[in-house]
Order: sequence, then structure tokens, then C-alpha cells
Amino acid sequence: MNMLATKLSALSTGLMGCSLLTLSLQTAADNGAVLDQRLAAVLAQQGFTGRIESTLAHRLGRPLIPKLANLGRLLWFDVAGGLHDFRRSRRK
Repeated sequence: MNMLATKLSALSTGLMGCSLLTLSLQTAADNGAVLDQRLAAVLAQQGFTGRIESTLAHRLGRPLIPKLANLGRLLWFDVAGGLHDFRRSRRK
């Protein structure tokens, strides 16, 4: 009978843990939805439309030149690991 009690105790503990985990994940999802709504409200209040790229040529007053845009991208935007590799090479 002692073995049965131990198994039932372990089973109930596992079920309670799963229930708490499910509740925790649901709460985190709800908080994420609230955060998304707050962010959307602030962005809308500040006039962000998500269409900045489609209006760039109009705001510049000239068409974009793809070769120059790519050159700028290559010059100014580093790859994610670029700084990490720099630090590693300085330690040698």
C-alpha cells in the first residue's frame, strides 16, 4: 500500500505542476497581448504607420538608386557577429 501512496503522491504533484505551468504560460501570453496593445497605441499616437520605406523616395524628393543603397548598407550595417569576432581577434 505504501508504494501505491507514493505513486499517487507523485502523480498528483506532477498534475499540480502541469496545471501551474499552464496557468503561468497563459498569464505570460496575456501580458504579451497587453504589451502589444500598449505599444500599438503609443506608435499610433506618435504617427508611426509602418510605411516608412514606401514613402522614402517621396520624402527624399528623388528615386532611390539600388546600387548606392546597397553600398550604404554594406558600409554602415555590420553583421551580427562582427563585433564579437573583433573582440576575439584582439585576445590572440
